[in-house]
Amino acid sequence: MNLHLKKSALVLSSFLLWSPQIIQAQEMIQSSTTPESSTSATESSTTSASLSTESTATTIPSSETAITSTTTSTTTNEASSATSSGEEVIPENTTDPYFPKQPTKEDLLGDKILPGANTQNAMQSRAFTASSGMNKEIIRQFENGSFKLATIKKDWRQYELFRYRTLDESGEQAKPNGIVIHETANPNSTIWGEIAYMDSHWDNAFVHAFVDENNIIEIHDPSYGAWGAGRIANRYFMHVELVEHGNQTAFMKSIMNNAYYMAMKLDQFGLTPSAPSGKPNDKSGTLWSHAEVSNYLGGTDHGDPVGYFAKYGYSVNEYRELVGYMYDKFSLAPVITSAAVENVNQTQKTFDVRVKATANSGIKEINVPVWTTANQSDIVWYKATLQADGSYLAKVDAKKHAGFDNPFHVHVYAVGNNNKQTAKPLSDVKLDGPVIKNVTTAVTDNAAGKFTISFDAAAANNKTLQKIQVNAWSTENQQNVQTVTLQPNAQGKYTASFEAKNFGYSEGPYRYEVKVIDTQQKYATVTGNGPTFAFNYKVVSHGVKELSKDSSLFQASLQLEDNQMVDSVLFAVWSDVNGQDDLKWYPGVLDTATKTWSAKIPVSNHKNSGLYHVHDYVKTKSGKMRSVGADTFTVKPIQITTTLDTQNQKNGQATIQVQTNDAASVQSVKVNVQPKNQPNKAYSYTTTTTKNGNQAIVDIKNHGYQTGTYTGEVVVTRKNGVVETKKLSDFAISGTDVSMAMYRVYNPNSGEHFYTMQQNEKNNLVKLGWKDEGTGWIAPAVGKPVYRVYNPNSGDHHYTLAIAEKNNLVKLGWKDEGIGWYSSTEMKHPLYRVYNPNAKAGSHHYTQNLKETNELVKKGWKDEGIAWYAVK
Repeated sequence: MNLHLKKSALVLSSFLLWSPQIIQAQEMIQSSTTPESSTSATESSTTSASLSTESTATTIPSSETAITSTTTSTTTNEASSATSSGEEVIPENTTDPYFPKQPTKEDLLGDKILPGANTQNAMQSRAFTASSGMNKEIIRQFENGSFKLATIKKDWRQYELFRYRTLDESGEQAKPNGIVIHETANPNSTIWGEIAYMDSHWDNAFVHAFVDENNIIEIHDPSYGAWGAGRIANRYFMHVELVEHGNQTAFMKSIMNNAYYMAMKLDQFGLTPSAPSGKPNDKSGTLWSHAEVSNYLGGTDHGDPVGYFAKYGYSVNEYRELVGYMYDKFSLAPVITSAAVENVNQTQKTFDVRVKATANSGIKEINVPVWTTANQSDIVWYKATLQADGSYLAKVDAKKHAGFDNPFHVHVYAVGNNNKQTAKPLSDVKLDGPVIKNVTTAVTDNAAGKFTISFDAAAANNKTLQKIQVNAWSTENQQNVQTVTLQPNAQGKYTASFEAKNFGYSEGPYRYEVKVIDTQQKYATVTGNGPTFAFNYKVVSHGVKELSKDSSLFQASLQLEDNQMVDSVLFAVWSDVNGQDDLKWYPGVLDTATKTWSAKIPVSNHKNSGLYHVHDYVKTKSGKMRSVGADTFTVKPIQITTTLDTQNQKNGQATIQVQTNDAASVQSVKVNVQPKNQPNKAYSYTTTTTKNGNQAIVDIKNHGYQTGTYTGEVVVTRKNGVVETKKLSDFAISGTDVSMAMYRVYNPNSGEHFYTMQQNEKNNLVKLGWKDEGTGWIAPAVGKPVYRVYNPNSGDHHYTLAIAEKNNLVKLGWKDEGIGWYSSTEMKHPLYRVYNPNAKAGSHHYTQNLKETNELVKKGWKDEGIAWYAVK
C-alpha cells in the first residue's frame, strides 16, 4: 500500500467541501483511493513495505522523509486463514516470539507495577492544560523554539507483514487499535545501534519506529503489525521504541519527539488519545505502556518504560498528557469563529470578506474562493491577509469573474499549520449598476509612444449606458491627464487611443481610469496600470577622435538608431586629475543625414594631461537624462626635469634649470618658490630661455630676505593649453654674505623715526608725509633677530634684541609685528639707543652716529647703550 498516495487522496477529498460539483469529486475519490479500499488484505499480506515521503506544513517538522534502507531481510508470507468477511481468524493463545532486548535487573525491578496503577484516563478533555512540571518545561522550550521537533524519517525494512485484527469502517484490517510505548533499557546504545540490532534479530522481535532526542526513524509500515509486545498486543497495536538517554535535557527532547510522533500516528489512523481502561483483557484506549500490556492483556512480562521514566521523576500518565498536547497542537482542524461580507462597493464592483479563526497549531492561511457560474469556470481563490485586530481580510474584485447579474458565491477555508482545514459557506453577494470588465492595454507604436485601452462595458438589469469616459496620465498628481470620451454602442466593446506627445513625451508608467454611467446615474470605474514605454535610444556607434596634431582638440560623437524621442545630446568630459574638478558639458550638434551627434573638446578647457573620460547622455523630450555610452582618450604628458645650483646660496641666490622632452610644445615656464611653510613670501619667477632649456634665479630679496629651506614647483604651460607641474626638491639658501639697506624715515608731526628694510613700506610712508632720511645702516640677512612691536594707542614703534622686553610690551597691549631685521653676530658696527623721557611718541631713537647720540644725551635724552649691530 502506497502511503503517499493515501495522503494525497485525503488532501484532495477535503477540497471545496461545500461545492456540489466538488462534493461529487470527493465522493469519487473516497470510493476509489481511500486507504481502506485501495488494497485487499490477502494482496497486502505478501507485499513488502515501500519507501515514501509524506509532506506536512512547513511549520511542522513532521514531513516524513524516506531514507535509503540497506536491510535486505527476507519477507515471510504469513500463514493464515480467513473468514468470508475477510478477517483472519487467529487464536488468542497464538504465541508470537518477542526478544527485543535483555532487560537489566534494575529495569525488571523498577518496571513491575500493580494492576490498576498508571491507568487513570488523562485524555478526557481536549482543552489542554499541562499539570506536570516537566511537561510545562518541555512545552515552554518547544514553544519558544529552544526544543526543535525531529523530522519523521521513513526507512521501512522488509520485515514480515501481517494485518491488525482491528477492523476499519470498510472491514479492512488496516489500522491499529492504539500505540504501545517501549524503551530500549540500554543507556549505552544509540538509535542507530538499536536499529542495527533489530535488523539482525527481526525474526525474533521488531517495532515500528525508534525515537531519540534528535531522530524519529520509522522502520516498519504502521499499517501492518509488528512483533513488539506479545501475542495479543501485536495484533492490535503499533509499537514505538524510545532510546534511553543519560541526562534530563536529552530525555525531555526524546519524549517530546515520541509524543509528537504518536500524536501524528493517532491522527493518521483516525484515533484520539486515551488511556487503557485498566480492566483485564479490555483493549480500549489508544496510548499504552508496555507495562500496561503486561498487566491487562498478557503475553509479555515487560514493565517499560515506567522505571526509565521514574529515573527523571516522570510517569506514563504525564507522557499521555504530553501526547494530548501534541495531538491538539497538530491534529485538530481550525475553528472559524466568524466570517462575513462587508464594504460592498457597487461602483468599483468590489467587496471584502473578513474572517476570524483559531487553531491550536496556528493559522497557516485563510482562502476565500468566489465564483458566479454553475460550473465554477470563473472561480478565483483570494488569499486573506492578517489585520492588526487579528482578523483576516480578503478583497474580492468582481470584475475578475464572468457574470454580474448572477449572485457571487463565497466560501471560506481556514487552514492550520498542521494542514487541517475547515470550510464555511457565506451568503451570496448581489451587485448592481454598470459593469466594466476585460480591460486591456496595448502598445500600438512604441517609437511614437502610442497605446490603447480596450474594455467591455454594459448596464446591468436591462438599463442603458449614458456616458463612457477614459482618463490616462503618467504623473503622480495627474497634471498631464488626458481624457477620451466614447459613445455607447450595441456591441459593448470600446477602445480609447492615446499618444505620448500629449503627455509631454512621458515614458510612463501610465495609469488609467475607465468610468461608465448609466441612465439612472449609477456608475462604475476601473483603474489600472497602463504601459511603460522603452523609447528607442539604441546606440549605433560612439567614440572620440583627435582633430589636432598636438593633442589640443578632440571630437566626441554618438550615432543613434532613432532620434524621434531625443531632445538633445550632451557629452560630459573630465580628466583623471583631481577627480572631476575640471568637468565640462559639451552640447552635441546633430547631423540629420547620419543621425550622429558630435561635439569638439578643447583640451585648454581642462588643462590636464593623461586619461580623459567622455560620457554620452541623451536628454529625452520628456526632460529625462539617459546615459548611453562612455569613451576615453589620452593627452600624452611631457617629461620635466630640473637641475638645482646653490653655489651662490651665501649670496642669497639659487639657480634652477628646467628641461622638457618636447620644447616645441612649450609656451611658457614658471618657477614658483617660497620659504618653506611661509606662503606669504612666495614669488613666481618667469624663466629665461637658455641653450639648455629654461632658467630661473631665486633671490632671497624677493622673499623678504628669508634664509633657510625653500620649496616650490615648476609650472609648464603648453601650447595646447595643458598645464604641467613638477614639484621641486627642497633646497637651502644660507644668505650669510647678504646684507640689506635699512631705510630711515621721520614723522615731523610726532617726532618718531621709523626703520624698515622693505622699500615698498618706506615709499608708502613718504607718500603719507614722512621724511625720507636715506639709509640708516646696512643689516645682515642672517644673524640675531631684532623684534618690532607697535603701540596702537600712540602709533609708536619699538625695536629690540631682547625677546623678554618684546614679550613684556605685548602683555601691555603692544602688537607683535615679528622680526624687523637681523643684528650682525660680528658686533663690529653698533647702533646706539637713546630714550626721550618727555616724548609721548618717538621716545626712542637709534643711530650709528655716536656724535648724534651724545648730542641727544646733552639735550636730556637717556643713553640706553647699544641696541644691535650693523654690517657696516
